[in-house]
Amino acid sequence: MTYLFLTFAILYLILLIQSFRFLPSSARVWFLRALMISLMYDNMVVGLGTQLQEAGTLPFFSYGRVCLHATVLPFLSFFTFSTLKTYKTESTVLMPLGLLLTGAALYYGVTHEIMGLTMDTKTVLGITRMVDNSGIPPIATIATNFITIGAAVMIWRAAGSKFLLYGAGFIFIINGATATLEWGFAAGACAEVIFLLSLLRTEKATLTRKTSE
Repeated sequence: MTYLFLTFAILYLILLIQSFRFLPSSARVWFLRALMISLMYDNMVVGLGTQLQEAGTLPFFSYGRVCLHATVLPFLSFFTFSTLKTYKTESTVLMPLGLLLTGAALYYGVTHEIMGLTMDTKTVLGITRMVDNSGIPPIATIATNFITIGAAVMIWRAAGSKFLLYGAGFIFIINGATATLEWGFAAGACAEVIFLLSLLRTEKATLTRKTSE
């Protein structure tokens, strides 16, 4: 099972490198690159959990996982609303709303998910990792997921692009269905790959539209 996560980490690295070749830099693309770095780091720590535990460094690197998740994922709202703004150029509220939701999720992530963090070591399917036992619900993550699905529906209706809707819906269903299962974290990691690919494909479709205008 460790090889699955290390394979994902390598995949994210390849996608990150390729993004500099095929995607012109923009605020949205830099978010995608930050997300890829976060996912690559996350999968590396999980995949190397046993070795990090033996070295006594698992708590340190696991704390980094939480920090990256809480500070990078909130910008997904910025990405989705910025994308939607491309198709609804007349709107004056989309970007302020996207930035407001991003700021709110970021504030909650820092003050609750990071500052209130407590973790325990857990070994499942040969994977040793540290999991949050604070009991604080990931409200920012859940809210961001709902917002992304809502924005994805609007993008679909405005531009006919379904990539983000499929990706957001898929990861939401997988995470919800496997959250209480021992192997749910592995299913979630697989869903993250599909979701990231949907984000990249959405950005590519948006760039194609802007180029053709």
